[in-house]
Amino acid sequence: MSDERTEDLGPPAEGAAPAARFGAFGGVYTPSLLTILGVIMYLRLGWVVGHAGLFGAVLIILLAHAVSVPTSLSIASLASNRSIGGGGVYYIISRSLGLPIGGAIGGALFLATALGTSIYVIGFAETVNTLIQSHWPELWGNDIFHIQVTGTLTCVLLTVLTVISANLAIRVQFFIMGAIGLSIIALVLGTSPAPVDTVQLWPVSASMSMETVFAIFFPAVTGFTAGVAMSGDLRKPNRDIPLGTLAAVGTGLVIYLCLAVFLGLNVQGDVLRADTDIWSKMAIRPEFVLAGVWGATLSSAIGSLLGAPRILQALALDGIGPNLLSRGSGPNNEPRVATIATFMIAEAGILVGDLDLVARVLTMLFLTTYGTLNLASGLERWANPDFRPRFRSPAVISWLGALVCFATMFKVDATAMVGALTALALLYIAIKQRQLELETNNIWSAIWQSLVRSGLYRLRMSQDEKGTWRPNMLVFGGHPSVRPHLLKLAQWMVQEYGMLTNFMLTPTTRPVRNQATREANTNPMLHLPAVSGFEDFAFHSVFHTHRECTTVDEGVRLAADWFGLVGMEPNAVMLGWPRRPEKREIYARLVHDLMLRDLNVLLLETDPDRGFGRRRKLDVWWGHNQSNGGLMLLLAHYIQQNAAWARARVRIVTVVSSPDEMEPRREALKALLSAGRVRAEIIVMDVSREAITPLQLLRVRSSHADLVLMGMAIPKDFDGWVLSQHVKTEGLGAVLRVYANQQSAGGQPLGVVEGSDSAEDASPRQGSLDLKPTNSHDNPIRNAQPPDQG
Repeated sequence: MSDERTEDLGPPAEGAAPAARFGAFGGVYTPSLLTILGVIMYLRLGWVVGHAGLFGAVLIILLAHAVSVPTSLSIASLASNRSIGGGGVYYIISRSLGLPIGGAIGGALFLATALGTSIYVIGFAETVNTLIQSHWPELWGNDIFHIQVTGTLTCVLLTVLTVISANLAIRVQFFIMGAIGLSIIALVLGTSPAPVDTVQLWPVSASMSMETVFAIFFPAVTGFTAGVAMSGDLRKPNRDIPLGTLAAVGTGLVIYLCLAVFLGLNVQGDVLRADTDIWSKMAIRPEFVLAGVWGATLSSAIGSLLGAPRILQALALDGIGPNLLSRGSGPNNEPRVATIATFMIAEAGILVGDLDLVARVLTMLFLTTYGTLNLASGLERWANPDFRPRFRSPAVISWLGALVCFATMFKVDATAMVGALTALALLYIAIKQRQLELETNNIWSAIWQSLVRSGLYRLRMSQDEKGTWRPNMLVFGGHPSVRPHLLKLAQWMVQEYGMLTNFMLTPTTRPVRNQATREANTNPMLHLPAVSGFEDFAFHSVFHTHRECTTVDEGVRLAADWFGLVGMEPNAVMLGWPRRPEKREIYARLVHDLMLRDLNVLLLETDPDRGFGRRRKLDVWWGHNQSNGGLMLLLAHYIQQNAAWARARVRIVTVVSSPDEMEPRREALKALLSAGRVRAEIIVMDVSREAITPLQLLRVRSSHADLVLMGMAIPKDFDGWVLSQHVKTEGLGAVLRVYANQQSAGGQPLGVVEGSDSAEDASPRQGSLDLKPTNSHDNPIRNAQPPDQG
């Protein structure tokens, strides 16, 4: 979602607003290019050419830029679509994919940027130690211990510089850029110490694997995010970030390709593999190269020391990490506390002392971050109608960029990829459990809407296919506190198999809409309070909708006619049992009308004292209508799949009029259960041996059942139908009456239904429910009534 609000890094000291100080060149292009043209270019590019060959090195450079170029284009699109606050890449991802994912990736990005400082400082320490050793070999060496000492001193001095003034650090980078330019010119004008007889085009037997060479080289192209991390200090981030980032990536690509070709054509491969200091030996003035190496490594380290603390500060401001890290100092809100934390991470990498090892770790961290960035850009283009970036690139570039990132991770080191993704998943879960949220919208609501839309189209295309019947049920229970058993049983039947919508209808003639109803009508997943005795039941997982209507029974008819979407039309309606005698005739007429529609009708009558008992015994009364029987068995099966009924026994209870009918009836039911793959006990009773009616016999057999399912026919005598139905089940606990409409039941819910006496569809369904809202000044949700009240 587009977000036009810029979020600063935090309240600056003494109430002054932090000043945006840098533009595209000084704030993005310069730190990004200097980080790209860093230690890898000077100390490992020749080594890469020596191991991979000229063509192999060009291939590695192009593959690395196949990651960085799409990622920079994705950054340009995302940055130009919204105002960018502090944190750069973290800000972009968290505001697109949400805080849990953004926080996990932001943590990885901070760690990668901080460890990037280690690489640059180790490279600097190697060159310094080599220089000292060449003049005073007895005084100093270039082993890991001496690299650790030199690196630690360097890291301390650079950290002090960035803490004192970020402005000074930025200004120093302009001089360093000049030094790098002079070093490249000195290299080109120099002479080769080992001229080439035959150009090595591909790896040789002495070469390292291409995967290892790529992993060591890849951090060279990751510097383009150094400028993005400065987003909170830019004058116009949504303009400066795209312009500066793309320019830096393009410049770096050209320079790396030209230098790789130059080295491959002028120096023998075995010399390049053995000597990482080949630049100094080739250059017309070695001191120019030394100045360039020092300038590049120090500037890259400064860029990382400027960017990483700002990422950490932004994370802390969003509640991820201690609040202490969010503190800023001075009029420019400098993240000095976060800088100290960055120094500690960088120092840990320096103590490792192995540039190649740290480079491989960085490769996995950056690939994970870049893959997520491309994914965020692709999702924004696909799902967000409000995505209107000033800089546009084809969506396929973002998707390909994400694919290349994750495929490269797998190819380089599958084990490290699994480890990195596992660590990110754990961090995501930790942030998710804290239920941290941002004030801004993220892309997920748009993604779900797009998926639902695509799913509905697919359902529409396949709606004529015969398949498993899934309940898409409308329940008219009012507020959950009015009829909690009704909603509870409905969700036991539906679970994750289908959709359950609870209507809360309020009769009124007032045409004015109030705020409470407006929220209820637009938010189907209402957060309803817990109901006493049902605290373990997730009523909030039901879709609740509140509507105003002239009368409640008329509201039910309208909902049954018009509610739903094409491909997701309701196929079942569930009502409670009428409590008021004066409503019985209205209720019977309503049930009659619902049965004439292409809907299965379920009516629940419960004993308030017994409820659903111990949920151990579930009886299905089997009559002569197999449509009703098939649907009842299916519903019983769904109920039994719920954990609350997992220990329940399902019994099919049926009555025959003579002993000769018992075995055929039993075999027929066994065949039905076998065809439907339903486990149930079969009880066949011969009424001719008893001195009571079949209904009395059934009541005796099911007197201790926790739930009884029985079929019913279309009401004809409206005046006495409710009472006659009640008499049939008097003395029982919970009773669910079922009327199966063959069309809504999917024709054959258990595969053996052969007929139905349901009426033809009398009310075509289309569109959606459009009822007037209530204007009650009381709580409109709690005032909603089920169909038998009002």
